[in-house]
Amino acid sequence: MFIERASTYGYDPKWLIFSGLAIFLIIAKGSLQLEEWLAHHLKKFSIIIIMLLLMIAAIPQITLTHASVEEKKTTQQQVKDAGLWLKQHSSPGEIIYTQSPTQTTYYADRYSKGIPSTYEEFRNQQQQDKARFFIVSIFEKHPGWVYSYPQQHPEEFIPVQAYALTKDQPALVIYQYSPQQLQQTNAEVNASVEK
Repeated sequence: MFIERASTYGYDPKWLIFSGLAIFLIIAKGSLQLEEWLAHHLKKFSIIIIMLLLMIAAIPQITLTHASVEEKKTTQQQVKDAGLWLKQHSSPGEIIYTQSPTQTTYYADRYSKGIPSTYEEFRNQQQQDKARFFIVSIFEKHPGWVYSYPQQHPEEFIPVQAYALTKDQPALVIYQYSPQQLQQTNAEVNASVEK
């Protein structure tokens, strides 16, 4: 009776009309039994469904997070290497100028502070704290004078260590700041002006 029979005019659904009441009663009975079962087990069933959905959603998240962490693990390796180098080549009380003070302080175990916005401010602060090391890197934004001044005054900013991304592209340079040489140069300039 549930099978549609072929007729000369195509399929005739009249046999389904006779079975409609029986199908309705079977679906109603199943719905009532499902409701009764869920009323007793709804809390356990809900918790199981939620746990399954969370596990299904968590697997791709954990996979993507792990891949992202592994990819980013060495992105600032040069900052870490510079901090470890500074730890070996500086004394514990020294101050380091860098635009990555948090990472440098962690790896170098030395107090680090941000680079002032002008050379004059840097010079005044450096005279107070007697900092020797100055770091320039591609990982943080620096004040404008930082990119040109060390190259224009190599007697004042002496590169002591560099780390590269590629053979031709430096990622980080550690300069040793030597204000004594600058003071000697200024003294020489003043002496030549007086003559």
